[in-house]
Amino acid sequence: MYINLYPKLKKGLLAAACLLTTVGANAQYCTPSAGALSNCGNGYSLTARINSVTTSAGITNINNVNNACTGYTVYGGPGNTVTQNAGSNVTMNVAVPSLGSSFPYRVVVWVDWNRNDTFNNTIYNALTNPAGEVMSVSPLTTFVSGTHTFTMTVPLGAKNGLTRMRVRAGVRNGFSPITPPVNYDPCDFSSFLHGEVEDYDFVVINPCTAPAPKPVSNLTYKSATINWDKRLVAEFYEYWVSTSNTPPTSFGYYFTTNTSVPLPDSNITSLNCDTKYYYWVRSICDTEGKSQVNWEYSPWRMDSFVTPPCCYTPVSSFSFITSTTAVASWNPVPSVQRYEYAIRIDTLTPQAGTITTQTSVLLQGLAPSKQLYFFLRAHCSPTPLSEWGLDSFLTQPTTGIGTVSNTKGFSVLAFPNPVKDKVTIAVVAGTRAGNGMVEIADVTGKVIMRTKMENDMQEVDMTGKPTGIYLIRYRDDKNNDVIKVNKE
Repeated sequence: MYINLYPKLKKGLLAAACLLTTVGANAQYCTPSAGALSNCGNGYSLTARINSVTTSAGITNINNVNNACTGYTVYGGPGNTVTQNAGSNVTMNVAVPSLGSSFPYRVVVWVDWNRNDTFNNTIYNALTNPAGEVMSVSPLTTFVSGTHTFTMTVPLGAKNGLTRMRVRAGVRNGFSPITPPVNYDPCDFSSFLHGEVEDYDFVVINPCTAPAPKPVSNLTYKSATINWDKRLVAEFYEYWVSTSNTPPTSFGYYFTTNTSVPLPDSNITSLNCDTKYYYWVRSICDTEGKSQVNWEYSPWRMDSFVTPPCCYTPVSSFSFITSTTAVASWNPVPSVQRYEYAIRIDTLTPQAGTITTQTSVLLQGLAPSKQLYFFLRAHCSPTPLSEWGLDSFLTQPTTGIGTVSNTKGFSVLAFPNPVKDKVTIAVVAGTRAGNGMVEIADVTGKVIMRTKMENDMQEVDMTGKPTGIYLIRYRDDKNNDVIKVNKE
């Protein structure tokens, strides 16, 4: 469950907090009935009472040996207060006098761990019933006198501070079947006919501390789940996420009862790739009867995570555009593994395209004088894919000076044609046989440039050469081709 207080919910919760302040100030524990027939057995020639209550192993302990009985007594102060840390044990002894075998006792102890002025009448179990506040019930056997001794662990979820412990002891009757009281209740006498109830102060030391961190999970370039360990004393948690490491200075950020928050959420609506985020979490341990500014807050705990590198969309450009071919180029993308491209006559996003590891491709078989749309995206790691990028270009009309001689089934293309500075020679049909050689000669046949062609595409710089017609000769072990180009 997530709680965002801005703007309307915050006002509502603050109003509710003001109401709780009024209710909390007037709330009090119920006044119990000790027995259906009598308090302490008075008038029935019985002494059904608590002789003494003592504790040990606490930081401070109870040592009440006052066996006076009025039915219900509230004890407090030195000698009547037990103090202990959450998670630590207290051993308790409740002594009762003998009424004979016909009157077996039942002893029940409650502690209001959540300090809501009510005793939860279910048996506490740290795993299966952490909300229970019945800490001990004497056996349903013939416990007729002596001391009921037990050890209880102060729950890790017990609220910090002063609360109340209630002790009830009593009997049922001397008629068959002879059993102690079967049913019990912190307020009503239930099946207790005679007995006594005593209340004591219990001081729990369980300060509101920040939850311990846990590793961020589900981390991608645009999402992450922040996690922390559960603080049993916390009612809920407050968190804040920022790209700045400046800690929060106020209250009323974002609230959740969970111990993990998948981002983005309704509060943090987006995450960016390759970005360091700082997040702060704190526990809110006590809001009962308090305005928001007076809630019991733990200190903030800061942690951080970095989203994986961005898989940027490559930005394409076009060169050497002819009537049927073009070269698409782009700058390398960090963390890239390969690129994917597609060419269409419309702007509908393709489902898939052609894979390449190069940063330029020769586009062939294009229609002259046609507006074409080029889609390009990157495959990266760990971020898998960029978005598709879209650009367009217009092919030239059917012009230029073409191939004048070639080996059958093998063809070389030079573009752009005419050329101003750099010309690219590309094998567009057939297969090279070993490394090729490219020569550029003027119209007199004089070779002015010579270079090896080790791939299917070779760029040659003709900057500074006079305008005019040039012959580009290609040859390898099996193939040869001659192309005329016009230098502008």
